[in-house]
Amino acid sequence: MEAFTEQQKLLLSDFIDKMLAKSADSEEAEPKAPSAEAPDGVVPAPPVNDGLVASNRRLQLLAEAREYAVRVVDGMVESRRSELVTHHNRIVPIYRLPNEVFAIIFKFAHADAFDTLSRGGGENAESYARLHVGWCVSRVSSLWRQIAQGTARLWTLVNMPAPDFVETCVLRSQNLPLHIMLRDFAEAKIFSHFSVSRYEEKIKQCAPILVRHIARWQTLAFKDIRPVHYVGMFSDVAPQVEKLDICITPTPVERVQMIITPKTFTGLFPGLRELRLKTVTIPLSSTVYTNLVKLHLKFVTFPENTVGDLIRAFQASPLLEELVLSKTLFLGRDPTPPIANPVPLPHLKSIWLILLEAPLPKTILSSICAPPTLHIFGHSIFPPGWDLTDIIPSRDDIPNTVPCLLEITDLTFDFEAEPSIYKIEASSRSFDNFPTPFDFGFGPFQEWGSMDGHPKRAFLNLGAELPLPKLVALILYSVSSKFITKNVFVQVLSRFPEIEELEFHDCAPGYLACIDPGGLSFPNLRFLSLFDFTESYVGAGRPQTQMMTQKSLAAILTHLPTLEALTFTNCSPRLIRTLKSTRNKHLCPVLDELSVASCAISGMDLVALVKSRAKWGPEESLTTMQITDCEGVDEEAISQLEEIVDFVLHDLGEDSEGADL
Repeated sequence: MEAFTEQQKLLLSDFIDKMLAKSADSEEAEPKAPSAEAPDGVVPAPPVNDGLVASNRRLQLLAEAREYAVRVVDGMVESRRSELVTHHNRIVPIYRLPNEVFAIIFKFAHADAFDTLSRGGGENAESYARLHVGWCVSRVSSLWRQIAQGTARLWTLVNMPAPDFVETCVLRSQNLPLHIMLRDFAEAKIFSHFSVSRYEEKIKQCAPILVRHIARWQTLAFKDIRPVHYVGMFSDVAPQVEKLDICITPTPVERVQMIITPKTFTGLFPGLRELRLKTVTIPLSSTVYTNLVKLHLKFVTFPENTVGDLIRAFQASPLLEELVLSKTLFLGRDPTPPIANPVPLPHLKSIWLILLEAPLPKTILSSICAPPTLHIFGHSIFPPGWDLTDIIPSRDDIPNTVPCLLEITDLTFDFEAEPSIYKIEASSRSFDNFPTPFDFGFGPFQEWGSMDGHPKRAFLNLGAELPLPKLVALILYSVSSKFITKNVFVQVLSRFPEIEELEFHDCAPGYLACIDPGGLSFPNLRFLSLFDFTESYVGAGRPQTQMMTQKSLAAILTHLPTLEALTFTNCSPRLIRTLKSTRNKHLCPVLDELSVASCAISGMDLVALVKSRAKWGPEESLTTMQITDCEGVDEEAISQLEEIVDFVLHDLGEDSEGADL
């Protein structure tokens, strides 16, 4: 390094000497002006010191040489760094993949980004732009840029209104269909009706480019952009458009309903299959409601249309699969009588009815003929006096409208899913994957504490207006005198004598005591599950008025001789010990499986229980036990249980090394 330093000094010194000599020669070649004599009274300037001038010039040249040398060295370092990066990339395993594999990976990323955008992804303009895979990967390396530019599918998404960007997407996507998805994140401008935002101005600049390729449009999504700034693009038929999504995000300050005239889209989208509107109204007389597969209307108000117009629109879309209505209002008066027969919608898979005014849900469900695999979801707030009959069709009409309600096999009724809200959820075992035919929430209600409130009336509908002929499993949450009386409880459950499975979560013990020959009888009950029957729940002000005792549980189990499986979750150990057999007590004689989870029972108590049942014969012996998160059960107890019970599935918690679940 020292030799290099000395050599560098010699080179710089030689360079400076040559520059000085060149500078001196040029000065001598220049003609010198004659020196003027100083006027009288003026002191003449001192003669110039040639040595100082030479030194100053030498310093200037040295500074210039230093800056030049630094630039040269920086350039050499950058060049070498670039060479090293290129060499490194060539030996990194991922860069050894064939270009075709990269293209496949990029296509998967593009598809995922497209789905994210379709669901409204992107928290801000920057994150929204990042979802363009072609644009992002082109900035990683020259190799990725080359691959991205040659993969047309990556450029089919247009999600930024920049003319150069749009031109690039149109060119690189070749002749593939285009997905135009634009969103202005400056939402405050929506309520400034007389100003044009920068984003909207850019859309106008890009419009001519997009219109030239109108035959390639497949998706049109405009979010938080006023329609007046883009409807001008719809001047000709767009034969490939399959999805139209127009959304204005409502704000707490003001909710503006924007109306697009029916003529705007008349005949322009013959291939439209999915229509999504939010806070934007297109009258139901428009041709965009024809041949739809998916229809979403959220925060939409139809000032001149009625629900009858909507039902007639269903007739124009016999292939409809998905219908979502959320806070949708119909303010028009219907001059025509309702449709006499339900509209056949044999392909309808799901329908969402969110916060619709009564009796819209009932009117809609009573006016369609859907397949038995339909899923109905929703949430409603109804005035006092209304119940399930104001949502679902009449009992006689259900088979011809929404027969999925007759396929219900499992039903959950939660009297207090949230404060002042109750919920009904149902599923069906008639089909694969246990589809959900009915999932509805109700509330909050002002009349919540009344015995004649909504939950009671809805509960009374079970087995009556809602027949439930195939019900085999019933799950109840928060049953207490706050919502229903024991008489109502018995009245409803007595409609399902063939039920096979019962679950009680956080319920008042007195209601379970109604299970006796004089009250409720379940001769086919095979599975019983009890959740949250502990002293701590009573002390915490839960609905129980008193803790269930061993005697009361024994009385209940005496009337359930067909039980094959019993589950205790977060229950008092005293209740579990009730199953212990004695000379004079043999509860649940055909019980085969016992599950205990999050209970404070000890391992020795469980061992004693199992031994007591095995003592009185194989018919009372347990064959399967499941133990989960029971701190009092250790490995020694598990070993003893495994000697008696055929199958012991256990998970003793995070510290357990012998988990077998």
